[in-house]
Amino acid sequence: MTGFMSKPTGNQTILEDLRNRLATNVSRDAETLLASMPEAQQNAILMMAKEADRAMRFSRISAAQAITRLYPNADIDKRKVILALLNAEEDRPDFAAQDAAMDRAYAQWERLKPLEELLAETPSFRSSRSSASSQTEALISRPQRPTPTYTSNDNTADASSFMAALTASESGGRADAEYTTRDGRRHVGLLQFSEARLQDFRNATGETFTQDEFAQDVELQSRVGDWHVASIDAAIDDLGEAAAGLDRDGLRAVAHLGGEAGMRRFVRTNGGYNPSDELGTSLSDYYARFSSGAS
Repeated sequence: MTGFMSKPTGNQTILEDLRNRLATNVSRDAETLLASMPEAQQNAILMMAKEADRAMRFSRISAAQAITRLYPNADIDKRKVILALLNAEEDRPDFAAQDAAMDRAYAQWERLKPLEELLAETPSFRSSRSSASSQTEALISRPQRPTPTYTSNDNTADASSFMAALTASESGGRADAEYTTRDGRRHVGLLQFSEARLQDFRNATGETFTQDEFAQDVELQSRVGDWHVASIDAAIDDLGEAAAGLDRDGLRAVAHLGGEAGMRRFVRTNGGYNPSDELGTSLSDYYARFSSGAS
């Protein structure tokens, strides 16, 4: 009998055996992990590391933060290898420094005057606050977003490179990856499909399956992925001249993140429609990340 509950050999207790196996798993270095991966997975890891490095350079975040933001479903082994490729380590919070900062904040708070006293000392407070509020409202109502400049790329018939990049970004190449949003919506599989997008596929093809069945069927995931990109391409083509000169892979990524309707609105507003998901990734972020000219 083999597996988790196999009996230890000799005089070794079950607890000692599990401790030894835990130590073996934890101590595997990045070089060993990388050597055990097939070439396709190594290439996916390399692409993930490049994306994390780009996020670090443009967002000024740590390697660990970049991996968490881009690949929330990446397992421990993949994190370890990506960190090693980036010559970085996991972030370790400095609790002593945090406690000291809190102590300083509390000390400053204690020295502050009560709000009533401050207001009594500043009779013009109300008029100043009203003026500031008016200025803030004017700034908010004024358009602030600069017009984005898009790179040019003709229609690319072969979507395989885009699919590989999108798969690495969405799931790290894991068919069993799953992410649940704060409002309870599940995203599963290589491309992290929601139940709503799977229903679009069912409506278009007449097939029937549950989201759990989809998560366990790699071949089905591949078919839905091909349909997904073909459907997006048709939506891009329907835009006609409005999408001329825009990068097709970038628009594919926008539609994957924000839906085909969101992609159409993004194009027609010249990037003015640019919402972000709960991880802080905006439509323009995905356009820039997946455009064929991106480096």
